[in-house]
Amino acid sequence: MLLMHITEKQTIKPSPLPHNWKKEESVFTGDCLIDAYLKGKRDGKNEMIETLAKQFNDNMAIATSISEKLYAAAADRKINFKTIHVRAEGITKFSALVIAKKEDFLSDEFRGIFTLARKLKNEVESDSFYISFSFMPHSDELNEKCITADGFFLKYEKE
Repeated sequence: MLLMHITEKQTIKPSPLPHNWKKEESVFTGDCLIDAYLKGKRDGKNEMIETLAKQFNDNMAIATSISEKLYAAAADRKINFKTIHVRAEGITKFSALVIAKKEDFLSDEFRGIFTLARKLKNEVESDSFYISFSFMPHSDELNEKCITADGFFLKYEKE
């Protein structure tokens, strides 16, 4: 035996108020309070997401700017970087991977770049921003796809 059920949406008309009675407009029902709570929660969540996105974008600008400063300062010292890769490890923490020409990386002058990177890092480090610099020599066997797979989603190479 097959039974079928049909559900229809019906609107329920509010009951008419008895004679000499009026509805108080300033009274809130439980539904009104629940709706207000959910709206406040949703608005708060949206505000938090916007705030975090802004902080991330501001920090990304700092990370790329400080990396470019290091690139320019190294060029002034006749040390050539091939590329700089940047990754975000969180909203406030970033890593920069600097790839230098092999002959520059092995030179005695490159020690000054380590010192300069530490100085630049200390200038921008705060409770809401941190960056670390890593260095490696360029190699023909270097696989850019592996670097990208490690999370380095930004690449700077001056042309």
